[in-house]
Amino acid sequence: MTDATQAVTEEKTKPEVPSKTDQEAAVGGSDAQDKTLDDLLKEGEETFKETSKPEDEPEKKDDTGLELRIEKLEKSRVKELVNKGISEAVKAIKVSNETLENYPEKLVRGFIFEKAEDPRFLVAFSNREANPAAWNGILKAVGKELSELVAEIPNPELSASRQAAQVASRGVSTEPPPEEEVDVNALSPAKFDAHLKNLDRAKASG
Repeated sequence: MTDATQAVTEEKTKPEVPSKTDQEAAVGGSDAQDKTLDDLLKEGEETFKETSKPEDEPEKKDDTGLELRIEKLEKSRVKELVNKGISEAVKAIKVSNETLENYPEKLVRGFIFEKAEDPRFLVAFSNREANPAAWNGILKAVGKELSELVAEIPNPELSASRQAAQVASRGVSTEPPPEEEVDVNALSPAKFDAHLKNLDRAKASG
């Protein structure tokens, strides 16, 4: 056997030694040896979350009811602030307009709610603290409009007073005319009975 043949034979029978790259791949890469078990577990946990996360994750429900209680408190607070703002507006309108001083607050409040149907009024109301001058001007305009409206409503007491004044100026008495004396001796029996019935009705009504 020649030396060349012997060298080829030894090369074929020599066991293959894995390369460094193959060794690193078998254990998970060169960085795998530097990571702790905790690090690897965390990586696996995150990978599991990403692969197992549903496409539409259901919204988490608050079993304690805390969100509901907070929502109720916020609504109650807003309602309190709105009522306070309306009460202040009613007071400002009545103070700025003498015509409305003797009218009930319910009337003014109702007129404010009617004006609140206009979105611009709601915007002004919401920004009343940021721009009080503009809000006060709006309240004065509302009071003026309301005073003009109530002036057109007839007042029964005032109408009666005016009627009495007009009658007095014409020299006509508002008192009922005095009853005429009746000569009962001159009445026929039928008229006498009718006269007695009239007296009874007068006493009953008096």
